[in-house]
Amino acid sequence: MQWDRCPERCDPGKPADIPLKPKRSRFTRSGESVSIPLLSPLFEDVVECEELLERSDTQFARRALVRAAFAFNEGYVYWLKGKVTQWLLEKSCDTGNSEIAKILLLSDDSYRPNRQGKIESEPNRISFLNLCAFVLRTAAECWDSDPSTLFSDNGWKEMQVSLEIRHRITHPKKPEDLDISDDELYSISEAHQWLFDCLADILNSIPRDSGDAAGGHHGDPADRPAAGR
Repeated sequence: MQWDRCPERCDPGKPADIPLKPKRSRFTRSGESVSIPLLSPLFEDVVECEELLERSDTQFARRALVRAAFAFNEGYVYWLKGKVTQWLLEKSCDTGNSEIAKILLLSDDSYRPNRQGKIESEPNRISFLNLCAFVLRTAAECWDSDPSTLFSDNGWKEMQVSLEIRHRITHPKKPEDLDISDDELYSISEAHQWLFDCLADILNSIPRDSGDAAGGHHGDPADRPAAGR
């Protein structure tokens, strides 16, 4: 099955002297669904927040949509992180080459010895942007796809801008920090759709004869998330 990229993204090659009119691109479109248990409720949150914003364009509705979108983004990256770990382990079995450093970075925990020589673990704290970039790059490399194309898109820049917006409304220092402009809402939408596009490109790079429907050699096709229509 071919997974389509989101059709509503702006063209990064558009001449700079032709301004793009800010708009609220729909984060979701009719017919999309997510069957993964972790992502399904997060996806529905985005849908409901978007509908709320369309009914009543208030700052409350805008903040709710930004928070829901990033919760979904983080869940999506976490889901893909698990699939990439699986791909790396299966690849090491096939090639005999274990990429231990990558597997450790993808782990939920980091490890170190204590003064008694015993192993201790602690949460593996990696910033969202760094983890997102690493997971996407490693996922592409697992299937011999050029990862640089994922980051040449304007969407990666919008993702960084969007994270700053999310941080600002989460940790406001002054009242105006809670306001989200049309331009900022557009950036959030572009970043969200960019992530869909990256995942679609990665999933489409998996050879049809690999038997890998969802990123694992024995995966269930239902595990594969919708990547836009």
